[in-house]
Amino acid sequence: MSSNDQIGPPAILRRLAHWGASASLGTFPRPVRQTAVRCLIDTIAVIHAGSGEPTVERIRERLQPVDTRRPSATCIGSDKRTCPEDAAFVNGVAGHVLDFDDACYAGIVHGSVVFLPAIVSVAECHRLSGAKVVEAFVVASEIAYALGDCVGDRLFMAGRFATGTFGQIGAAAGVAKLLGSDEDQIARTIAIAASQPVGLRVNNGSDLKPLMVGRAAKLAVEAGFLGQQEHSFPEGFFEDDTGFFHQFANAEPDLDQVLTLGRKYRLLDPGIGVKRFPACTAIHPAVEALEGVLENNVFAPEDVRTIDLDVAELVTASLPYDAPELVTQARFSLPFAIACRLIKGDIRPEHLTPEALSDPAIRALMEKVMHRTADIADNNNPETVEAARLRISLADGQVLEGQCNAPKGSPSRPLNDDELAKKFRDCVAPKAGDVAAEVLLERIRLIEQRVDVTGLFAVD
Repeated sequence: MSSNDQIGPPAILRRLAHWGASASLGTFPRPVRQTAVRCLIDTIAVIHAGSGEPTVERIRERLQPVDTRRPSATCIGSDKRTCPEDAAFVNGVAGHVLDFDDACYAGIVHGSVVFLPAIVSVAECHRLSGAKVVEAFVVASEIAYALGDCVGDRLFMAGRFATGTFGQIGAAAGVAKLLGSDEDQIARTIAIAASQPVGLRVNNGSDLKPLMVGRAAKLAVEAGFLGQQEHSFPEGFFEDDTGFFHQFANAEPDLDQVLTLGRKYRLLDPGIGVKRFPACTAIHPAVEALEGVLENNVFAPEDVRTIDLDVAELVTASLPYDAPELVTQARFSLPFAIACRLIKGDIRPEHLTPEALSDPAIRALMEKVMHRTADIADNNNPETVEAARLRISLADGQVLEGQCNAPKGSPSRPLNDDELAKKFRDCVAPKAGDVAAEVLLERIRLIEQRVDVTGLFAVD
C-alpha cells in the first residue's frame, strides 16, 4: 500500500461517502450483482415466511391507516400498505422473526434483512427501478461489511447487536444512494445512522431481536431522509477520540479495510451465508455434523446414550439456551436443534412450535446433549468460527463421530440456484400458493429489468 493510500483522520466518513456517491450498477462485477439478487430472493422469502407470526401481526395492528394521497409501501406478505418508515419496520421484523435470513461474517451482521426492507420501501414510494434497488443494495452491503471488517467480531463479542449497528449504517447509505444523494448527503446520512446503534446481544432468544432489526431498518429510512437536509455533522465521526470506533470497538480497528471499497467486494469475500434451517447460524455446523453421521449409520433416538459437542467460542457465545422454554429461545439452543433433527428428521418452521418444544421425546433427548467450547476454529478461515465436532455414544457401545467446519449454505458451499428456489417456494407457497410463489420468484430474478418496483414484492 502506498503512502498516499494510508487512512488519515478525518478520512473514514468521507471515503465511505465518496465511494457510495461514485459507485454505479454498471461498475459492479456481474457476480456481485448476481449475489445481490440472490440475497433479495432469500430475504423476500423469509419475510413472507415470517409475515404471519404473532409478533409481526401485533406490529401491523398498530399501523395507522395509510393516507391514500401520499406514496406508500407494501407490508410484504399482507394486503397492507403504509409509509416507508413503517413498512421498513414491519418487513424487517418479519424477515428476522424466524431467524431464517442470511448473514455475513464481516462484523457478524444479518445485513440483507435490514438493507432490503429500508431500500424497497423507499423505492416503492418513489416509483424507482429495479436496477436502482440492486445498485443501492450493493452500496448498502459493501459499506456495512467494510465497517464490519474494521472491527471483526469484537462488537458482537462485546454484547452489542452488530446487525442493528452496521446493518443500519449500510441500509441508510443504500437509501441515500437510492435518493440520488451527493457525497455530503451520504456522509451526513451515515453519521446520523451510526449515531443511533440498535440492540444488544442479550435480546437473542426473545421477540426483541427481530424488533431491533425492524427498528434498524426504520431508522435507516429516517436517516436517509434526514441526510437530504442541511444538518451539520462531524467530519471525524468514526476516528475522533469520542467517535464511533472509540465508543464501540474494544480494540484498535483495522481502518484500512475502508480503503478496499470498490476493490474487494464483501458480497463475494467473505461472502453471504444462506440458512437451511430457521435458527441461529451457530446451530448449522453442529446439525450438519449430525447429518453426516446419519448418512452412514442407522439408529433410533432412543438408542442414544449421550451426544457430546465440541464447538468454537462463537457458538457458545451465540447459543445460551440449553433448556429453552420459549420457541424464540429454541432458535438459539443446540440441544433442541440436535433433538429436533434426530426426531423430526429436519428443522423447519413448523417444527419450531410450543408443541414441539414440550414434546417428551424431544425434551428427553435434549438432556443427553452436552457441549463445550473447544479450539477448533481456523483463524485464517472466517467460515470456521462456528465449527462443531460431534460424538454420539449409543446404548450398544458404538461411538459415532462427525465434524462440520462450514455448513451447506455458507459462502464456500453455497446453495445452488435450484436449492435457493426451493427455499423460496417453501417459504412463500404455503401462504400465497404455488403459482403466485413462482410468479414472484421470476419477478425478483429479473428485477434489474423492472422499470418501477411498486408492488413488485406483493403476491397477486
